Amino acid sequence: MTTYRFTISKRHIVENTDSTAYQGAREVHQDSSTELLAQQDLSVSIQLDGETKHTITLTDTPAHLEFTADLTVGTHTIAVVPQKSPIAQTDVCVDQMFVDGHLVCATQYDFDQQVLQTDSPLRQMLAPHNHQPHDYVWWGDMYTNDSSYDLHDIFYRPNIVSDHQGEWRMTFTKTTDGDLWFEQPGDVEDILWDSTAQHTYRLVRAPNRTQVDQDYATYQDQTVTIRDWEAEPGADSSTTAPINIKQGVMEEEAWQGPGTYVIDSSMLVWSSDVIDISTEDASKVVVFSLNEFLTLIKGRWYHENHTVTSVTAS
Repeated sequence: MTTYRFTISKRHIVENTDSTAYQGAREVHQDSSTELLAQQDLSVSIQLDGETKHTITLTDTPAHLEFTADLTVGTHTIAVVPQKSPIAQTDVCVDQMFVDGHLVCATQYDFDQQVLQTDSPLRQMLAPHNHQPHDYVWWGDMYTNDSSYDLHDIFYRPNIVSDHQGEWRMTFTKTTDGDLWFEQPGDVEDILWDSTAQHTYRLVRAPNRTQVDQDYATYQDQTVTIRDWEAEPGADSSTTAPINIKQGVMEEEAWQGPGTYVIDSSMLVWSSDVIDISTEDASKVVVFSLNEFLTLIKGRWYHENHTVTSVTAS
């Protein structure tokens, strides 16, 4: 049996305590009375494949919904559902997800090998442990009784609109090995939506984000000694004067512009000016920007020094 737990909070509490939440889209009320109605306690349930598993009364303190189950291999849906009768005015945020007591996050790291049992491309092997720079739920879909707030996007602590009888649903698949994965394409109608990108993710145990950031900062501050002809291509190779250079700076200078990059001596280095992503495979990756390049080298560093632990469900 595997236990699934979700922490939830009232929206107005989240807005008042989390400066990241709903920037530019804070809830607006007509008057003080409607604002008060949007802060009342309400009943919230969690469902598995349409069956209610646990119900709690959500107060001003964050609470959790949980259930224990053996899931069959295949597709399942978990839903967080605020009360629908009587209709409540208080919106609810889905905060974090735990599996067997472990905080989980979503990643594309080694997805093909872990889920599809095929070779994972280099892009996946350099993917961050956590696809988002936070440990909150960002996946799932929103549904309402009148479709007014039906949303299929990338969220931050998904906000369930209770007065439209809304609910949040997470549809995922359990593999024969117990891995849990889902598809989250985002807003497919957005003009910037990329149909060629990977939109599938698997659940893994969340890392200690603070420790990881501290470790990476220490790594970037490491000073390495190289010869000046190694630092300056074309310089006289007979020169032996040492040069001290920050590790992070050396890697940033390996950026040669958009093109195809490969791993050479554990470093991500430029290979060609080919920018056709269809050519990506287990040995090369197409990079379009310095920001993307820096994300990939942090992923390379992370996977050389840390382990990604899959979520294994019964």
